[in-house]
Amino acid sequence: MTIAARFAAIIEGLCRAVAARGAKGAFGPASQPLVILLWSRLRRMAARFAILAEGAPKPRPRARRAGPRKRVRGPDLPRRRAWLLAPVPEATAAASQLRALLDDPQARALIGADPRFARLLRPLCRALFRRPPAIPAPPA
Repeated sequence: MTIAARFAAIIEGLCRAVAARGAKGAFGPASQPLVILLWSRLRRMAARFAILAEGAPKPRPRARRAGPRKRVRGPDLPRRRAWLLAPVPEATAAASQLRALLDDPQARALIGADPRFARLLRPLCRALFRRPPAIPAPPA
């Protein structure tokens, strides 16, 4: 099984647990927007990981827009460490699987080769770990 397939399986299990707990109101009385946001971010993360693992080319610099940008802010996910473990106890299994994946030498080499992996994994590690594992830094 490839690194991307293992990561996708971890995310799939986490999405199922989030949906099941969210349906029971684990995130509070108005938890539906948070569950949808979390679900979509996890799915996007798995898809982006697969694209990066296939060897996506570096992005080209974009031309700057003139004038200020208006940004519409929707609901946001919590930012404290291990915030997902309390409402979704099944997330501890996903956390241990993710830690095992990040300790794999092949995964470390893959993640260390491209800084986009670290940017992708950092929010997930923050949500699942009290002490996040060290994500390898890209070569200088």
